[in-house]
Amino acid sequence: MINIYQCHYSFNNFDDLLFFPVFVCFFCLVKKYYFANREIKIQEGKRDKVKKTVIIWIFFVWGIIELSGVYILLKDHYYIYMPYKQNKYSVVEGYTQDYHTGSVNETFKVNGVKFFYRSINAQIGYTKIREEGGKIRKNNQHVIIEYIDTDYRGNVIVGVWIEEADKNY
Repeated sequence: MINIYQCHYSFNNFDDLLFFPVFVCFFCLVKKYYFANREIKIQEGKRDKVKKTVIIWIFFVWGIIELSGVYILLKDHYYIYMPYKQNKYSVVEGYTQDYHTGSVNETFKVNGVKFFYRSINAQIGYTKIREEGGKIRKNNQHVIIEYIDTDYRGNVIVGVWIEEADKNY
């Protein structure tokens, strides 16, 4: 058996955190340009109030989306990566069963333990589907899966071991 995946958490997982300062700077620039630097005074009519309200709501919604992304990243770090580094994960060994793959997701079972993942790079855990070069490719493939059971993402794969013969398959 060879190890093809071990969980990692790098700065790439924090890309969403970089958008928050960009959001703040963009908001400040728009505020300065739109609200403060008006050279020609225009009577504040109903139309200007509606524009201001719409812009404020757009920034509010954008801010909520950014904060929810940061929350998910921190939650993954605390509930998946930290237990993994402390060796608090489960291990199942056996043969894949009920293997199904789609254009962006895969699902299979190993000894009754169900695994599901999507090919989204921002997620922590193994997410490489067969179409993108993933090594879990078929039913009856002998694997050892290290995983953490979470309430919000199910069984997250933090380690994968496959037979040497399946490495180049």
